[in-house]
Amino acid sequence: MLDVKATDLYSVNSYLKNMDMQKKWEQKQRTGNYKADGIKTASEWVEKQKDTFKKKEQEKEKAKDNDQVLNSIKNKAARGGMLTASELKYLKSKDEAAYQRAVTAENERKIYEHELRMCRTKEDVQKFRMHHLAYAADRVSSAMNSASMSDDEKLEAVMSDFQRMSAINKAERDFIRSGEYSRLPSQAEKLKAERDLRRAQKEESRAAAEKRAEKKAEAEESAEKARRKRAEAKAKAQGKKVRSLSKKKKKFKAKKAKYTTAQAQNTNEARKVRRANARADYEATKGYAERAIISGDAGSTSKSLDVTA
Repeated sequence: MLDVKATDLYSVNSYLKNMDMQKKWEQKQRTGNYKADGIKTASEWVEKQKDTFKKKEQEKEKAKDNDQVLNSIKNKAARGGMLTASELKYLKSKDEAAYQRAVTAENERKIYEHELRMCRTKEDVQKFRMHHLAYAADRVSSAMNSASMSDDEKLEAVMSDFQRMSAINKAERDFIRSGEYSRLPSQAEKLKAERDLRRAQKEESRAAAEKRAEKKAEAEESAEKARRKRAEAKAKAQGKKVRSLSKKKKKFKAKKAKYTTAQAQNTNEARKVRRANARADYEATKGYAERAIISGDAGSTSKSLDVTA
């Protein structure tokens, strides 16, 4: 029997509502479907379980003293906290199902932290978050629609996803509190930095072309001077009158670039983009050992969305 407190169901129910799990699902005909009794949503199903699990909790409290240490560890894990090695060991000895949920949530947190460090814009963070939410909703829907799973198994699946999303939320809050999120450029800032760089490159390209034209004009002027001198020397040697040669052409002067790449790369937007790209590139080449231990649907989360291109 799954070891769950009635109070845990309130958090799970809130989680389902926050995930927008209130949409009605199609009624299935298979025997054993949890919705065969007319329940339309996952949160309503959890609501129905409250009285049942409350009674079981009361019976359990009468049978043995409440383990405050275990409760403290489980509450910490449910809030998305990272358990210590000793806490995990204690949890495993007391509640194997809760231990497995904690390990799964920790793996999910590691994946999400890696994804956050791969983000190049604020919008990338939101894309990853929405992807995890949609993926969790699919998992919950699949479990709740299963005709072969018992109520305990369905609740275990829901609580596991609740804990996984709690770990993700905690990782995101830490990411924001650290200042890393605010230092990411928005998509608009990224586009502005790219436009500024293109503008600078175009301006420098124009200035370079004018400089080449200036050098060419100078070379042509030098060649013309040499030709005039030779013509004058020849006429003088022959005792001929030196004819007035063509007037000196107006010297071509190249204009310097009005906006340079150095200026474009020194804007606030450009610095944000450069820092985000450097961190994402570094993270991509590090190769996380944690990824090797992630299996099943948790591992596919990071593989199915690529916002780093």
